[in-house]
Amino acid sequence: MEHGVAIVHRQELTVAPVALTTAVQSLESLVLKLISQRGRVNVAALYRPPSSSPYGVTASQFCGGFADYVDELLALCGD
Repeated sequence: MEHGVAIVHRQELTVAPVALTTAVQSLESLVLKLISQRGRVNVAALYRPPSSSPYGVTASQFCGGFADYVDELLALCGD
């Protein structure tokens, strides 16, 4: 896929990428940890192409892999 995702943030935040082991072929994602004086927050930006796209898949195919992806996201430490 060649679409890409981005997250725009304030310069005052410390930002670092978070690598996930779960790969979902039907989406592109960017996971970051944002650290401020108040603590850490994990942010995920996702792009799922429509099913009419050459990269698209059915909703049931997407949901199967996405469930594992969300499980890993929820296991990350943060506030």
